[in-house]
Amino acid sequence: MLEGTAEEEVQLDRAEVSADRARLGGAALAVLALLPFLFYWRLFTPNPVDRASFPHGDFSIQSYAFARYQAQRLLAGELPLWSPGAYSGFPFLADPQSASFYPPRLLLILLAGPLGYPYVALGLEAVLHLSLVAGFTFLLGRRLFRHAGIAFLVALAFTFGGYLISSPGRQLAALESAAWLPLALLAAHAGVSRPRVLNRWTLLCGTSLALSALAGHLQTTVLVTYVVSGYALWRRWSRAGASFVGVSLLLAGGLAAAQLLPSAQYLLLSSQTRWGYDEVAAGLPVQDTVQVLFPGSVSLYSPLYVGMLPLLLAGAALVLRGGVRPVRFWFLVALVALLLSFGDQAFVHSLFYLLVPGWRLFQSQEPVALMVSLPACLLAGYGALALLGRGGASAEERRGYVRAAAGLLWVLGVAAVAFFLGLVRDGWTADSAFYRLLGVAIFAALVTALAWGLLRWWVAASRPEAVFLGLAAAIVAFDLFTVGWRNSLSSDPPQARQQAPGAATAMRADAGREIFRAFNEFALDGNYGVQFGLEDIWGASPLRLARYQELVSSVPWERLWPLLDVRYVATWRPELPLASQIIYQEQVGDETTYVYVHRLLGDYPRAWLVGQAEIVPPEATLERLTEPAFDPWRTALLEEAPPFSLSPEAGAGLVRWQAHEPERLVLFVRATGNSLLVLSEVHYPGWRAWVDGQPTQLLVADHALRAVPVPEGEHRVELRFVPSLWMLGLGVSLVSLAVLAVGLAVLREQNPTTAEASASSPQDQRGSAPLTARSGLIPATGARVL
Repeated sequence: MLEGTAEEEVQLDRAEVSADRARLGGAALAVLALLPFLFYWRLFTPNPVDRASFPHGDFSIQSYAFARYQAQRLLAGELPLWSPGAYSGFPFLADPQSASFYPPRLLLILLAGPLGYPYVALGLEAVLHLSLVAGFTFLLGRRLFRHAGIAFLVALAFTFGGYLISSPGRQLAALESAAWLPLALLAAHAGVSRPRVLNRWTLLCGTSLALSALAGHLQTTVLVTYVVSGYALWRRWSRAGASFVGVSLLLAGGLAAAQLLPSAQYLLLSSQTRWGYDEVAAGLPVQDTVQVLFPGSVSLYSPLYVGMLPLLLAGAALVLRGGVRPVRFWFLVALVALLLSFGDQAFVHSLFYLLVPGWRLFQSQEPVALMVSLPACLLAGYGALALLGRGGASAEERRGYVRAAAGLLWVLGVAAVAFFLGLVRDGWTADSAFYRLLGVAIFAALVTALAWGLLRWWVAASRPEAVFLGLAAAIVAFDLFTVGWRNSLSSDPPQARQQAPGAATAMRADAGREIFRAFNEFALDGNYGVQFGLEDIWGASPLRLARYQELVSSVPWERLWPLLDVRYVATWRPELPLASQIIYQEQVGDETTYVYVHRLLGDYPRAWLVGQAEIVPPEATLERLTEPAFDPWRTALLEEAPPFSLSPEAGAGLVRWQAHEPERLVLFVRATGNSLLVLSEVHYPGWRAWVDGQPTQLLVADHALRAVPVPEGEHRVELRFVPSLWMLGLGVSLVSLAVLAVGLAVLREQNPTTAEASASSPQDQRGSAPLTARSGLIPATGARVL
């Protein structure tokens, strides 16, 4: 009887511990989910005087322009495969930054549909992803450290560190792709040691990597994939580890195939495949390492800054626990990533450029700083464990480290004095370079003093862990919120990003129902055409067709503009090389700077008939196009012969537009002889042509345009964008989604209870101690944390 009673008490104690742990984890996740909304409270405040927005830049020019176009098309019941708004038309869905299949974007478009997807909706998307980062990092930290308080601290430092906080304003897609890194690492950590390769952690890892890819920043996804794969193989260097990685990557590729296959095709046809070393060697300036201690001293953003207390804790990990395998692993990742982030300023980038697949496809190496930020925060977690007495270091060793860490405070104090003397020498003016540096140094010294004082107070005597970690979280939040939040917002109202600029409105009003294109010479945002429904011959996306870029960069304006049906030019020039009339002007900046909109006076067709063709190899087409005597309205430059002989008099026929939609063009043609219908539309795989309902050949004309062979007589010519590679990718994604659903159902049916009970591997559970209500923590006294 007594034995039964004791067993029942043990079971009750375990149930109580489990309930306390769940409540603690839920409370921590709730706080972490809400903190990004506190950080960005000015985005959502109802007071219009206080309301702010993400600053003008990539967030508005690239991310919002693409998201709004996607929302407009989807809410109209159309799939945005193609966009005529930039680069004379481009495969919108194939551009990975369109995030056409990204579930969070699709959900927000659905929810914001009645409001027309306002600017604040994309801001909400960014903040929600910071909440995801915080939650996923907390879950990762709790598994790594077996300590909720430390996991909270690590999540706080990573989420609000300089790298992620600077991402929305620079590249929202980079933040969204990076958001799934902690979850993928969690799955790799837990799943690689399972006896069966196919388990719920494998499915979670593959899904996380797929979501990273669908978010649209492929460079970040490549980084995430390499680090997660490397971590899994480091955890278990065996056939089982390799199988885990292989299955996860296979599932990720399958789930994201609807985006990846079209994007791969677009990438292979883009100018990026022709980049050399010089085009991809840019990175952070080496001087940016100063911002590890002095955030904001080199640039507005400080991607390497994680806070002074996390920096001291990371140092503790290296000094007190440097021999532990995870510390060595994450230190190596951070060191290599730091060197890579400098680009060609460090030779490590050259090695990766030569040896690592995919490395040469991305222009800037700054995003590699992500792999400095997260490892630094994880090292801070291991350092916190050591200072809490859970890493094997003696009390004297811990006190010795804290005494040595005071040297950092002396360094910052000396720097502040030096900046003060420099300011006195220059004169006490805000124009002095030392004015800002002095403020930065004083703040860094203040925060470091608070951090060091807390560490000294902790190691001096036995203190409650909850109090120590609570104060640590407060210092980190004060530090990172102060450094980052003002740099991430602009006082401009969000409505300003939704309104069409006056120059764009003037073009539309003057053109009426005409089909036309414009040329924007730095007078409007790069993707204004995508956002506001106009057509431009250029844009702001870094991904563009190589053939088209060669055409635009090689042919002079006097020939290019008529060839691409440019009717309007938005520029700062009061005069143009072609006859034009100013229809709009607007003063910008100082009194001498204006934006002009010119209407070109020539009559340029969007489609025309020719009765002559020259077969010219691609490398000679551009030279022929630039010859003054060549007439593109009478002769087409082809790379292969048409299916029938042409009639020289065919150019006198009639062409009339009947439909001009993004993925569908319809024309009525009356040809006086066998001819070619040349369209000022960009040639791209997936465009197909029909003449009177019968499929016909679609040719490349004038290096980057389209031509349809049309026999004599009256005909209905139709072109549709039907990319077979996208349909193949969609099929693969649907099959992979079905496999994922079946796999989850099978695993749940096999053993739903055991699966939950074995959430932690035996290695993770070794030495864990019960949760105590008094401390409010999940201690692991004496544990060897892996």
